[in-house]
Amino acid sequence: MGTLERGAPPSGGWGHQSVIATASLRGRAIMLIMTVRIVLAACGLAAAGWGVVLAVDVPEHGSLLAWFVSGPLLHDIVIAPLVALLGLALARGAGPAWRAPAAVGATLTGVLGVLAIPLLWRPESPVNPGLHDRDHLAGLAVAVAVVWLLVGVCGLWRNRRGRAGTEWMSRRGH
Repeated sequence: MGTLERGAPPSGGWGHQSVIATASLRGRAIMLIMTVRIVLAACGLAAAGWGVVLAVDVPEHGSLLAWFVSGPLLHDIVIAPLVALLGLALARGAGPAWRAPAAVGATLTGVLGVLAIPLLWRPESPVNPGLHDRDHLAGLAVAVAVVWLLVGVCGLWRNRRGRAGTEWMSRRGH
């Protein structure tokens, strides 16, 4: 078999010292990750504390309570089941070329809807020139139409090119 036996390391390669060096690097990486997690957790707790300080100054505690209670309830009872049903219908009904564009379109539609809720829900909000001086429902409708137009373009392009997710990956050997 020549100079390298089956399973034997190349010269200077897999010896005891490289195993120790690899373990040392792995230990340092774990410590760095733990440090970053602790710093991010501390920043998150500080931001949450600042949010509580700001929330105490709100004169309408009923409105604040309604947002904090109705938001999670609306999400868990209405939005999450609808998204799950949409995802199930998308996985079963759409062709492989359309699944990814349609999933992105559905996600962007949801994000645009969530961003538009405050402007649609409280039309009596204070006027900020350039932001509040327009029809928000029409703006949302146009943005969602553009998203789905691009979903259609991407789906047609992927269908024509034959790059439909799993088929493309299997051709590459994955």
